[in-house]
Amino acid sequence: MATYTNAADEIITGNGNDVIYALGGDDYIETNGGADTIYGGAGHDYILSGAGADVVDGGAGNDYIEAGAGNDKVYGGAGNDDLYGGAGRDTLDGGTGADNIIGGRGDDVMTAGNDSAVDRFYFSNSDTSPTGRDVIYGFDAQNEDKIVLNNVWITEINNVDVDMGNPFTNDTLLVLSNGQEILLVDVAYGFNGADVEYGSWA
Repeated sequence: MATYTNAADEIITGNGNDVIYALGGDDYIETNGGADTIYGGAGHDYILSGAGADVVDGGAGNDYIEAGAGNDKVYGGAGNDDLYGGAGRDTLDGGTGADNIIGGRGDDVMTAGNDSAVDRFYFSNSDTSPTGRDVIYGFDAQNEDKIVLNNVWITEINNVDVDMGNPFTNDTLLVLSNGQEILLVDVAYGFNGADVEYGSWA
């Protein structure tokens, strides 16, 4: 386990199973192979986790987190975060703030923040699979959360009943033009075409 400072640290590790506490500051953190655990702490952190089943918590601040191959768990925390899941069955939680979330290859589980900020979930033809299903929890149409599509489009919008515990939300299954499915669980105020944007991203 390595604990760093409240300054802007540059942290690069090898292929072992690392545990990193970066504390405060605008940190640069890069890990390679191994099942790593990374706590970014307060600050605008830039975190790259390599191959392996990693756990990454950005902490407070506007963080950029890119997880590599493996079944990763990524938490943005407070702030306007950019989260990239990479290949694998990832869990991505933006936390509070206006977050951009890209699941990447694999059947991912994503969670929108429980606040009024606008979260965006990105899907492209190259990052989706005709046999795959991604799940998004807490999509809030009233606060203008968005599904952003690149080189793919929605062919079906189906109302389904997954979560029977909340009478004030709906569940919606989206089918994309390449066969990929996106399941929206607990959609506040319903889903419609106004909740979709089209564009490209790096």
